[in-house]
Amino acid sequence: MTLQLNGRSIEARPGDTVASALYRAGQRIFTRSFKFHRPRGLLCLAGKCPNCMMNVDGTPNSRACVTPARDGMRVRHRNAWPTLDHDALSIAQRFDWLMPVGWSYKAFTHPKIWDAYQSYCTKGTLPTLEQIAGHTVDLFPQLHGIRVLRQWAGVYDMTPDYAPIIGVPREVENFYQDVGWGTYGFKAAPIAAKCTAKLIATGKTPDLIAPFSPVRFHNGRLLGEKAAAAVS
Repeated sequence: MTLQLNGRSIEARPGDTVASALYRAGQRIFTRSFKFHRPRGLLCLAGKCPNCMMNVDGTPNSRACVTPARDGMRVRHRNAWPTLDHDALSIAQRFDWLMPVGWSYKAFTHPKIWDAYQSYCTKGTLPTLEQIAGHTVDLFPQLHGIRVLRQWAGVYDMTPDYAPIIGVPREVENFYQDVGWGTYGFKAAPIAAKCTAKLIATGKTPDLIAPFSPVRFHNGRLLGEKAAAAVS
């Protein structure tokens, strides 16, 4: 079984997706970001992210990681010229300082009052990076030598200890919370929901979610979840 990537023949095996066939053939860049044309490779492998969107048999924005490979399939890249590996349009990265976060939305919705400058800095700081890196290495020591490609910052509502809130607050009865997950809630949602259901049904807090109770803010037993949010 063979498919075509920009005219190049790629061998595919039974059960392959377009992404798995291309990856086996050595393809690592699957698309480029829309604004800065930064390289994007396989990430979620579940069809939930835009990192492998390609044109498959004339259908744009097809997620290669969940598209079954078929004999004779024609696949073309997106957001790159002339090729994915050598994209001339990636020069836009050199001008990212002219296009801060949200500039396009402001420019097109309120062009007359657009302020080119953010009210907050979108660059990370060394102390924050050191702190998050320290927490991350505690969880995954094998990452101690990894290099940081880039970092950015912004305004985001977070709990004081960067951890979610699961349980019943002191102030309100029968008000069950499972909120504040931030960047990694979609992975923890199934087990968090199961534990919350047990709490509702039995009135007893499962040990797994006990540390995340909102009561911790009253007794000063805060958690440290920066690493969990950083590596998600």
